[in-house]
Order: sequence, then structure tokens, then C-alpha cells
Amino acid sequence: MKTPNSLKNVLLAVLPATLMLSSNANADFQYHYLQASYVKVDVEFGIDAIDDTDSTGPSVEFSYPINENIAVGASYLSASADTSAVFEVGGRGNLKIDTTAYRIFGLYHLPLNEQSDYLLGGHYSKVESEGRGPNGPVPQLDVDEDSKSLFAGIRFQLNESIELQGLVDYDLDADDGEDEISFSISGLYSIAPTLSVGVSYEPDDSADSLAVNVRKYFF
Repeated sequence: MKTPNSLKNVLLAVLPATLMLSSNANADFQYHYLQASYVKVDVEFGIDAIDDTDSTGPSVEFSYPINENIAVGASYLSASADTSAVFEVGGRGNLKIDTTAYRIFGLYHLPLNEQSDYLLGGHYSKVESEGRGPNGPVPQLDVDEDSKSLFAGIRFQLNESIELQGLVDYDLDADDGEDEISFSISGLYSIAPTLSVGVSYEPDDSADSLAVNVRKYFF
């Protein structure tokens, strides 16, 4: 199991590599935005009786700056998965899993140079899901969990049109056998002064997540 020192080591490795990137861009990052996404989560149940599947659905995120260095925000995800499973009564049948996830966050951002902001912050997340088979609800798949985490990362302006971001997240409530540290990367391409589109990716041992994003900035 990884320890908090692992997070420090990762950041010490990632930060110098990021700062070595060259660019002529003069970043002016905005932290007041609304983002809509379509998310696909590749779910691996690790149970022979349930087939692996994709959980898909929309997500929305809002960020609001409190002052020049602090921003707060929240996000909401609603996703569903259609798969099949072997039930004790009736054998194999269709299984539907609905999931909702809420997250609130606060972050502190500090310019590192003309192209980069350093990010530090925390998340509070809550995930709820329920399963339904041919004979009704499947209580074994009901989930109601919340967690707190700390994150750090870099927001980097590669050029006038492309922005990259990388985050390392440390889960304060991870149980034995769960990953304490997770990573996420994202890229945005500016198609208008206040509008960007892009993708984000978060690898995980049991559920890789890929999202297509549209972000609207408010100045």
C-alpha cells in the first residue's frame, strides 16, 4: 500500500519535467467556468458472475473564484451501465446499474511562471449506486460512500490554443486493497475566447475513466 510519501515523490518527479517544457504563451488562467462532459467509465467488477461493462452518462462542473488565488466548485455525474449477470434465481439475465456522484472542491493556485499554475486543494466526494435485475433490485450492488482527498498538480499553457493539466490525488479514506493515489490528465483546445473543448483521462485498476469536455469561461 502506498503512503503519503509516495505523493511527494511523484510530485517532485513531475514538477521539474513540466517546467522544462518551452512555450511562448503568456498564460492567464481563468477559474470561473461551467463545464459539461460526457463520461465513459470502463468498469471491471472482478466478479465472475457479472460481465464487465461501460458506465456512461453526463457530468457538469462549476468553478468560482473567491479571490485571485482561491477557487471553489462542485460537480455532478449521472451514469448508467447495462450488462448481464448470473442470478441465483433465473440464471443469466440483464443487469442495470445506475450511479450518481457528487463532488465539492476548493483549490489554491499559484503562478509558477508565465505558462504554469501550481494547484493545491481538496475534494469531498459522495457516490451512490443501485443495481436492478430481471427480478427487481439487487441489494448487493447498492453503494453509498463518501470520501475526502487532497490533490496537487500543474495547469500548463502549451501554446495560445492548448492547455494541459495533470493532477495527483491522495484518498484520505481509502480502505485496505484500494488505491490511495490516483492520477488524472486533461487537455483543452480553445475554439473561441471563452470556449474550449477537450478530453480528460483517469486510469484506475478497476475503472478507467474517459471524458469529452466543453468548457465555458466567465470573465
